[in-house]
Amino acid sequence: MKKQKYFIVSLFPGDILKKKLFELKKIFIHAHAGFLPDYRGSTANYYSYLDNKELGSSVIILNQFIDRGKIIYRFKTKFFKSLKKYDTCLDSFLRVYALCMAIKKILKNKSIESIKNNSKKGHDYYIIHPILKNLSIMKK
Repeated sequence: MKKQKYFIVSLFPGDILKKKLFELKKIFIHAHAGFLPDYRGSTANYYSYLDNKELGSSVIILNQFIDRGKIIYRFKTKFFKSLKKYDTCLDSFLRVYALCMAIKKILKNKSIESIKNNSKKGHDYYIIHPILKNLSIMKK
């Protein structure tokens, strides 16, 4: 029986993998709701939308640093005019799309090619203030 090397990980906002899991020498793949390295953290897309009306998603190999792993695939879009359905629909859609594209890329190349995730670039956005969240989802 072949041992599994890759694991797709979905976490609740703010959750992180424990250090001992990284010692297993497995590859943990995660779809992040935000365009890395520009927007890190659990509420990154709200700030991205407030900044420039863009949403993004990035698929990364998790490491011990939050949202700083190697980037396998990322994209951003201005397609959406409103974030009213972000928590219930758009967040999942963006992540699933990015994850599908990343898996296609991995299967095509038979390896993981990555985009550098420069930790000196970008900002961390972990909890959005309710007023800012409301502003980001209101129609202008």
